Amino acid sequence: MSRRSLSLAVLAATVTLGLAGAVRPAAADAGPKRLRVEAHGIELDVPAGWKKQQRGSTVSLAPAEFKGRGIELWKLGAMPAPTEDGLRSLLGTAKLEVEKASELDRGGEKLVVARGRIVSAKGPGLDVSLLVVPAKGGGAVALISYIRADQDPIVRQANDAILASARRIGPRMPVSAEPPTAGLIGAPKDLVTSMAKMIGGIDARLRLPRPLAIRFVNCGKVNAFYKPGEHSVTMCHELFDAAVRDFAAAGKPKAEALASARGFFVTVFFHEFGHALAGELKLPITGKGEDAADELAAIFLAAADGKKAVIAAAEYFHLKSKSRPQTMYWDEHSLDAQRAVGFVCLLYGTDRGYGKVLKLLGADDRRLAKCTRDYEARRDAWNQLLAPHARPPLLR
Repeated sequence: MSRRSLSLAVLAATVTLGLAGAVRPAAADAGPKRLRVEAHGIELDVPAGWKKQQRGSTVSLAPAEFKGRGIELWKLGAMPAPTEDGLRSLLGTAKLEVEKASELDRGGEKLVVARGRIVSAKGPGLDVSLLVVPAKGGGAVALISYIRADQDPIVRQANDAILASARRIGPRMPVSAEPPTAGLIGAPKDLVTSMAKMIGGIDARLRLPRPLAIRFVNCGKVNAFYKPGEHSVTMCHELFDAAVRDFAAAGKPKAEALASARGFFVTVFFHEFGHALAGELKLPITGKGEDAADELAAIFLAAADGKKAVIAAAEYFHLKSKSRPQTMYWDEHSLDAQRAVGFVCLLYGTDRGYGKVLKLLGADDRRLAKCTRDYEARRDAWNQLLAPHARPPLLR
């Protein structure tokens, strides 16, 4: 395989995998020191210290101290066919020779990658990598990454990372909901609407490598799950009904059972969303993944005025610890009683008023002292994990 063919393979892998698992910029260009740039209906993540310039319809990106050409963005009227001729006809310049064009599927979005060369009468010209992505409002954008034999490898790595981050401006977490089947209460419309608004707020701050579908559907069974192969989180209407029944069976009046079920349902969603973040972003979660997902749910809701929802989930697991055997030690989840204490422990880190609830759940003074430190430590740990993917920090 030639050097140019190998570079095309690297580019394709980088664009397909995104920043998690492909080319990594040097430490100075990684993590939170990246800026989001919008141009021609797409957005990109660029290292801090890079500058954006525009001449006519051409947008240029390069390090501030860099005198060469980094990346150029050209606005196109449509997505080209994934062929050399298709690209040539849309790019409309005799100065660019295109070769080895192909199509990529990135999370259901069709992209075109290619190699080429800028022809120059003054010398041998410059090799370029091309990536074409669809743009908001129609059309497309061609990203031209310039390659020189003497190019700083850090700049080249940064170019690859920028191309991998390019995407059409728009929601990455589309929400869909179907009405509950006859006989089911299902997740109420106003609850789904309020959850969709929360999801939209997260979507605006979070960089996912591909779309993550959020679905409220009839499943035929009580469930909620993240499905990695489909890049989706599914919330079953049956889960809401089961929670209403369980709270009512514990003696709650109908209105209170419905209110508690709403809080439990929201907390379960953010638990599954925690699994989705770990899977989609390839986060290096250590320990039990189920406990980590509980942590994210509690911390996010505590920061989003959703503490009542976390208490509802804690109450649910406390009730379950009394009504079903706690002998499934092989299960990947912690025991129901442990999950109840874990949820309230994190809330206690934000408000000492939850100490009474912890005492009722059997926590002693030593556990309360540990809970005092747990919230900030775990919130900061999650923010550090999410820092390369969220602007500003997702958890406050």
